[in-house]
Amino acid sequence: MEHRVSYTVIGAFVIILGGLLVAGLLWLASGGATTEYRTYTLFLKSGAASLNRDSSVLYHGVPVGRVSDIGLDPNDPTRARVLLAIREKVPIKRDTRAAVETRGVTGAGFVNLSGGSKASPPLTAKSGQPYPVIPARSGGMQSLTSAAQDVAQRVVKVSARLEKVLSDKNLKAISDSLQNIRDVTSSLKARSKQLDTTLTELNGTLANARKASTQLPTVMKQIHSTVARIQTVVDKVGKATDGVDRTATRFRQLTPQAAELLQRLDAASQSLNTLLQELNRQPSELISGKPKQPGPGEQGAGGSGG
Repeated sequence: MEHRVSYTVIGAFVIILGGLLVAGLLWLASGGATTEYRTYTLFLKSGAASLNRDSSVLYHGVPVGRVSDIGLDPNDPTRARVLLAIREKVPIKRDTRAAVETRGVTGAGFVNLSGGSKASPPLTAKSGQPYPVIPARSGGMQSLTSAAQDVAQRVVKVSARLEKVLSDKNLKAISDSLQNIRDVTSSLKARSKQLDTTLTELNGTLANARKASTQLPTVMKQIHSTVARIQTVVDKVGKATDGVDRTATRFRQLTPQAAELLQRLDAASQSLNTLLQELNRQPSELISGKPKQPGPGEQGAGGSGG
């Protein structure tokens, strides 16, 4: 009878001790009886699938809380509403941001908080909000997913363009172009000697052009000298023209006097001509003088006497 009482006492003691041990472990795991939490809201467009209740919440890599609830936003079904239970003493500021990250290859998600400068005021709930809302930012996994989606969309677009480029019509056009290039290459190969000759002549022409370009300064000097001489001649011609103009003016002024003089010379010439004709008929008049003409009533030497 005494042995049965001893076993009963021992069994009760073991059960009580085990219960106390389990309770102590649970208490330690929960952070102690004095730990208090504040609830914050996080809205996510993507990344909520990797989270579940009790997922860890880290602040710069330090555990500060857990995910208490996940559901759809009743005001916007296109995004998820995640409630975060964060220890009361953790300073959540207005510039604090939250992102969903994953651990290694396991894909287990957690919420990673960042930011929170000293100068920023504490984050509080706005009017109409049950809890303060922590703004979300793109996490590494979200950025990778977005980049992968962007790359996939670009690959689809490139594939569509390649299909258009590689259509039967374009392939035929490309084939014809390649054939034309082969024909041109063959033609150039057949005329390579002519091309060599042409290139040689072109080199000679370029050499002559270079020589001419070296002589160009001398030629330009000669041209400038010639232009200067021509300018001098033009100046002299201008001066001579001015002299001719002055002479013509003087001649126009003397014209009336010259005309009168010519008239007088013409009259004198006529008188002289008449005198010469008379002397030619009667040369003796040059010695004896011209015979006197008989007056009225007088007989001339050559008249009849009765």
